Amino acid sequence: AWSPEFVLCPVISILYNEDNSTLTVPGGFESYTWLFNGLQIDGESENVLENAIPGNYGVTIITEYGCEVSAEVFTVTIIVAQRLEYGPTQPPTY
Repeated sequence: AWSPEFVLCPVISILYNEDNSTLTVPGGFESYTWLFNGLQIDGESENVLENAIPGNYGVTIITEYGCEVSAEVFTVTIIVAQRLEYGPTQPPTY
């Protein structure tokens, strides 16, 4: 009897660690291609991307069965806390 062969492709998501500015996706795939603002990042071919700066990141993986899967774009932003300084209040002048 003939039985069809199915290949299930994974779903991947990019995770961000604010403490060390690292992006990760699951390990164990054949290849990884990271993108920054739509352009391929040369030399980045592992499941971890270190020293992420603000911008839009994507990654495409290829599995051992030939599935090519891309994660949704992940945006790294830096929120700068604004320090508010208050001076002495002056009484109203009449």
